[in-house]
Amino acid sequence: SQDVASFLCVPYNRREQGIIFLRNPGRFCGQSDFLRIIANILVQEINVQKHLERMKINASFADIKDNADVVVNLFGGLEIITEQGKLSEAEMKSPLCSKIFVLLMLNRHRGMSAKELSEIIWSDKEYDNPTGNLRSTLYRLRNMFELMSENELIVTTKTGYRVNPKLKIHTDYECFEDICANISAYAGKAERIEAMKNAIKLYKGKLFPSADGDHWHIPHSSKYHLLYLETLDKLMELLHETKDYKALHKYSMQAITIEPNSPCIICWLIIALRKHGALDMANKHMESAKARLLSEEYRDLEFRLQAVK
Repeated sequence: SQDVASFLCVPYNRREQGIIFLRNPGRFCGQSDFLRIIANILVQEINVQKHLERMKINASFADIKDNADVVVNLFGGLEIITEQGKLSEAEMKSPLCSKIFVLLMLNRHRGMSAKELSEIIWSDKEYDNPTGNLRSTLYRLRNMFELMSENELIVTTKTGYRVNPKLKIHTDYECFEDICANISAYAGKAERIEAMKNAIKLYKGKLFPSADGDHWHIPHSSKYHLLYLETLDKLMELLHETKDYKALHKYSMQAITIEPNSPCIICWLIIALRKHGALDMANKHMESAKARLLSEEYRDLEFRLQAVK
């Protein structure tokens, strides 16, 4: 327009999908409304940038090669990683968002209807509008992921909601399971030990412990925890056979923080301490185990110690 002497435009979205135009801004110098609007926009943008800075990855991840790669870790807690950043469960600040995402991840090769998701998540509660609650939660989850990727995280299909199949998902629990499944393929002890160490390294704790006790979560968590204990015991046996008592002590100490009341783990820790000559420390662990284990578990520990020379 010819009557415009000057104009000011400011992007109001970090991806510049929209622009605010103000004709002849000099006319509004005495009014504070405009400044308040711009200040509010600026504060929001600064907060977004601060959040992005906090989410930046400090180390490179071998699995991330382009913007379609997404690493999802569930052992010990939820963590989502892209080439642009990292989002932890704590940063989500929404247990419901985390649970719904993990549920979709564990069923990521199919769609889940709103009815199915609602019945699983709120099986013991009654809501007037569970579908509406689900939609608002998924909307929030999608917005979180937008901060770290241009790709959609959750898509809607004919069969329901699902994790975007176009994303290249890499998970710690599937990698762990694959390594464990292929251990028997290695002929040499050294190769089997290395493979088992790689598997144990991935297991930082139970699968998504925030959902412990939830009926939909128990089968998945139990499956991986039992596989971890089985793999760990095999590793300990081989370390003992090869007389690598330093590694035996290292892995038993790490394992006892994950499963402190396992007779198997306590047994290997005590054996490692005895082999290092730390008899007093070994006896203290034995006394501590007697105080906290069930009588059957303690007898199992004694039997294991007698069986291992």
